Amino acid sequence: MNKLELLQQFAEQIRKSYGAISSNISGVVEALNSGEEVDEKLKKHIEQIIAYLKLVEQKIIVEKKLADNSEKLRLLKEEVTKIKKLKSYLKIAETNPSHSVIVAINSLNNSLMALFARHA
Repeated sequence: MNKLELLQQFAEQIRKSYGAISSNISGVVEALNSGEEVDEKLKKHIEQIIAYLKLVEQKIIVEKKLADNSEKLRLLKEEVTKIKKLKSYLKIAETNPSHSVIVAINSLNNSLMALFARHA
C-alpha cells in the first residue's frame, strides 16, 4: 500500500468515526437546548464523547505525519484545533450549559463535519 492510499484510508476512517461522534454531539446539543439538567448520565455521555474525540485527534496527528501536501497539512491542523476547542466546550457544558456554549458546540460540530467532507 502506497502513502497516498494509506492517507485516503486514514481520512475515510476518521470521517466515519467523526460522523458517529457528530450524531452523539447533536444529541447532547438537543438535550442541553431542551433545558434538561446536566445529570450524571449526560455528564458520562459527554465524557465518552470527549474520549472518542481524543482518539480521532490522535488519528489525525498520525495522518499529519504522513501528509506532505501543504494544503492537506493546513486542513489537518485546522481539524485538530477545532477538535481541541470542541472538547473544551463540551467540558464546560458539563457544569455551565449556557446558550453561548451550546451554540459554540453546535457550530464547531458542523464546521468539523464540513472539514472532514472536504478532504475525504
